[in-house]
Amino acid sequence: MRRISELGPRDRDAVGAKATTLGELHALGVRVPEGFVVVAEELAHLAGGHPEQAAAGIIADCRQLDPTSGATFAVRSCAAGEDGAQESLAGRFQTFLDVAVAAVPAAAERVWRNCVEQSGVGCSVIVQRMIAASRAGVIFTVHPVSGNPGEAVIEVVSGLGDQLVGGRITPTRYVVDGVTGAWSERPGPQGARLVAAEIAELLDIGRTANAALGTATELEWAIANDELLVLQCRPITALEARSGPSRGAENVRYERRYESRNARPWYTVSSVGAFGSSLRDLAGFEYHDIVSVTDADMRTRGYHGVVELHRATDHFAGFWNDPDRRGSFFDRCDREFERARQRVARCRRMDWTALPTQALLTELRDGEALFAGLFATMVVTQPQHVAPLDTALRAEVVDDDDPEAAIAAVTRCGRPLPTDAEEIALARLREQLQRGMDDERMDRELDRLAERFGWIAAVESGAAYDREHYRTRVHLPAAARSDPAPVVTSEEAERIGRLIGELGNYRLWNRYHFMALRFVLQQIIDELVARSCVPALAYATVDELLDWHSTGSLDLGLIEARRTGYTAVLVGGRTAFLVGESASLLSRVAQGPDEPEVLTNRIGVQGDCACPGRAWGRVRVVSFVSDDYDAAVASFRPGEILVTGMTRPQIAHLCDRAAAIVTDEGGITCHAAVIGRESGIPTLVATHDATQVLRTGDLVYLDAQEGRLTILAEVP
Repeated sequence: MRRISELGPRDRDAVGAKATTLGELHALGVRVPEGFVVVAEELAHLAGGHPEQAAAGIIADCRQLDPTSGATFAVRSCAAGEDGAQESLAGRFQTFLDVAVAAVPAAAERVWRNCVEQSGVGCSVIVQRMIAASRAGVIFTVHPVSGNPGEAVIEVVSGLGDQLVGGRITPTRYVVDGVTGAWSERPGPQGARLVAAEIAELLDIGRTANAALGTATELEWAIANDELLVLQCRPITALEARSGPSRGAENVRYERRYESRNARPWYTVSSVGAFGSSLRDLAGFEYHDIVSVTDADMRTRGYHGVVELHRATDHFAGFWNDPDRRGSFFDRCDREFERARQRVARCRRMDWTALPTQALLTELRDGEALFAGLFATMVVTQPQHVAPLDTALRAEVVDDDDPEAAIAAVTRCGRPLPTDAEEIALARLREQLQRGMDDERMDRELDRLAERFGWIAAVESGAAYDREHYRTRVHLPAAARSDPAPVVTSEEAERIGRLIGELGNYRLWNRYHFMALRFVLQQIIDELVARSCVPALAYATVDELLDWHSTGSLDLGLIEARRTGYTAVLVGGRTAFLVGESASLLSRVAQGPDEPEVLTNRIGVQGDCACPGRAWGRVRVVSFVSDDYDAAVASFRPGEILVTGMTRPQIAHLCDRAAAIVTDEGGITCHAAVIGRESGIPTLVATHDATQVLRTGDLVYLDAQEGRLTILAEVP
């Protein structure tokens, strides 16, 4: 038996930091419950070859520790990396309290097996005499939220401390001045309190622990029979400055300004939505954190989470190295290009005014589905997705005589470009002009050029190129084209360069086809809006237009509001629209770190900040008492706002993936708070009713620093 009182720093590698830290504190005069450690090797025997012998040894150790009849014990994990300076792994592994002597071996084995399941390796297990606490709590020797070293935070509940760290109850909180000892108190619903001598004793123990570990510490403690004992001690994790307004690097955003001034909502549905489930189905990756802001002139700016962009880059590094996935992607592009070419050619021969409305609706529905597919293939060739190829190519040519010349040579595709037909037509007209052409014939030829190619400008600016645009271009000299000088480089550089060139070519053709289809679809929409005699429908989505013409029912006020601009967000793989105050709030969150104006009349829930930051997203309610608990856990998506009564080990993996954590109960010492701070995830606790007020699918904005969550849009 390795008694805790006999352990020290030299034993850390053998038994883990949780046990050895308690041994260090015992040596310094801090009262610690008596206990011993069962090392991982013994537990492996318990679970494997010699269970009876191993179990008998553990029971004998328990009786030596406390021979009284009815003695019970606490059985806790002591895993490698647990209670470390960078990560505490709070609440990740099982703990069993009030365990009878005969049941201790089985409890220890379950803790060990749980650790193997969670981390792939076993752990030591701490067995301590159970403390029948009248009060229990946690002390942080530095304020864990603000990082203020001049303040300590103490939380206390009645009874055992597991209800506090598990977030099952909101504690009484004391914020204590480390110099003067003065404190402020916020009572909890239980009414548990500390007297001045107990607060002073906790501060003294905290100073002792800080000196022993050489850093600020967090201690779990209990009071039994007027005696204060320390149950656990670890460094406070994630104490970096917390004054930032958002979720660290996760909320640093890259802004992309678009030149288009014709970003109607029907187009935004596809352009934003293409980054979601469409991209996932095509390339195995989807975005969850995109905001698109469109002003009254229909000019658009997009905001992408920088960390998510990095993740996308990493994903596509593997995508381009897989020949099967590359080939499948190019085949998909070729098929959709041909479908788009045929549809556009057919539609341009149509007289929209002569077609019945139902035929127009069919063309719109089918065309929009093809348009969405084209946009998804276009997204695959986004610069951040092709960046791994650029990096690899530059590494290959770094030792060449002229790296830039080598890059220019190997990335040329040599295939026709979408603009070639227009350039060829202009060249022919220049030749005719040189041979002589009267003004009337010249105007006719220019009109043909404008009819054939002028639509390209109409897609982006709303106005097509006319004959005067092409008259100017005809009189300009043709652009000179020259092949780069031959270069000698590696076969790998040639391979990567050919792929980059091919992707660039596909990207240009993709854009050409979806712009052509966009032009056709806008003509259909304009005709349908004219027939409806409802001008606001110009700002409807395709689905809304289809609903209007099939049912005649639509919230026209909401659609009309989009005339002055709107904000679109990608949630659940699809596009959602916000207008008015909600759109303004979310757009300011995306655009920068300035504090946004919170709409006080729309606050959904309020609580205590456990980790500051701002986040927005769709709510996922995970309630342990709900019939759909398993389904809620299984359907949780990265980037959602996790709303739960309290955090438990079985949903710790959801916390890591959430954009923010919101709990009904708990204090800043509960598992949710610790996980939030370690991961830099905005965390709001002690809301009391978040699981009742919020519903899965609600779009919300959280300002954890201010302790409030605003509902932007509710699910129907």
